[in-house]
Amino acid sequence: MTVEIARHKGRPRTRDYIGYLIEGFEELKGDRLRADDPAIVGGLGWFRGRAVLVVGHQKGKTLDEQELHSWGMAKPEGYRKAQRLFVLAERHGLPVLSFVDTPGAYPGVAAEEGGQARAIADTMLKMARLSVPVIATVIGEGGSGGALALAVADRVLMQENATYSVITPEGCAAILWRDAAFAPQAAEALKPTASHLLEQGVVERVVAEPRGGAHHNPEVAAASVGEAIAEALAELEAQLSAHVAGQPLTAAVYPHPIAFNALPEIDAFLDNGYTREEWKIVSESRKILHLPELRISCTAVRVPVFVSHSEAVHVETSEPITPDRARRLFAAVPGVVVQDDPANHVYPLASEAAGRDEVFVGRIRQDPSIADGRGLAFWVVSDNLRKGAATNAIEIAELIAERDWIRPLADRGPVESGRRT
Repeated sequence: MTVEIARHKGRPRTRDYIGYLIEGFEELKGDRLRADDPAIVGGLGWFRGRAVLVVGHQKGKTLDEQELHSWGMAKPEGYRKAQRLFVLAERHGLPVLSFVDTPGAYPGVAAEEGGQARAIADTMLKMARLSVPVIATVIGEGGSGGALALAVADRVLMQENATYSVITPEGCAAILWRDAAFAPQAAEALKPTASHLLEQGVVERVVAEPRGGAHHNPEVAAASVGEAIAEALAELEAQLSAHVAGQPLTAAVYPHPIAFNALPEIDAFLDNGYTREEWKIVSESRKILHLPELRISCTAVRVPVFVSHSEAVHVETSEPITPDRARRLFAAVPGVVVQDDPANHVYPLASEAAGRDEVFVGRIRQDPSIADGRGLAFWVVSDNLRKGAATNAIEIAELIAERDWIRPLADRGPVESGRRT
């Protein structure tokens, strides 16, 4: 039911919220390279007396509008337009308000040939590097990377009946069951609703809607969204002002202030004392390495950097290994860059890894807490927007194709009840 409400054709769109919340809106069009994409609307205006930059997906309501706006599915030029607007916001110190409402990025061949994946990745990177406050609000569908491209924000808000997931239920059903009719089961498994995502920490706040959905009273829905944005914006600006003035910081989203801080807590704590994020690192490492009994301990820390994950790694090997040999082994791995010259202050940095596809390794040294020279300690940094589960999957697929491990479907046997025999 929530998915149907999120897709309701009468639901308020980005332009509706701009009309209700933004005064003196001046739309800016074009990517200054190829064209303008009506699927993304953006420009300058005033939000409660504060100059802001607004950008969001635009679906349209009538059939003609939806065709004009490609049902909110942006092409590369749409994402490049958003990037241009983000640069403008950074230059003039304007807070960014984004509105997310798309089933996904435009899936046409021309869009892929025009660099769709790179356009999305670059848009996410631009958002992540913004130093101005960024508040994203999911107002309808939030589907796949097309949605995430406008949702890398300091605060992510989500309307009560909106959805947000890595893929549409129909797309998921087509992959898992090869039948879109299984979309309800897929939606149940994806858990794309606001309440579930708030519980998982994916969004920071759920914005209440009028009974039955925002389309029943768009003005009231817009007022609730405006209030939530105003409170989030005030919190972010208050933290920065308090720090500059030497005053204590207050926390609203996390248990403690995140600004100029480091929090050794990501996701909920489990009974064993680890957080869910830490235990995910343990379980996924064992699964990827096919070592179910591998002993792993880790502490996940949230730090206020724009981009990149960094890890201090300590390993015990079955045989002695020297740091020099470890450097040679790391350097021989495709996609790994060794930066290890501590005497000249050369080691991986989060700021320098941002925007790069490589994984950087440094501070390689012996771990004296492990006997017989079988211990190593090192520092690993990578851009988590460019190097993660999605890109790893692509690299694995490329390797499979390169080694000709893919057989035609006809050679793999029939499909019965969604499972191949």
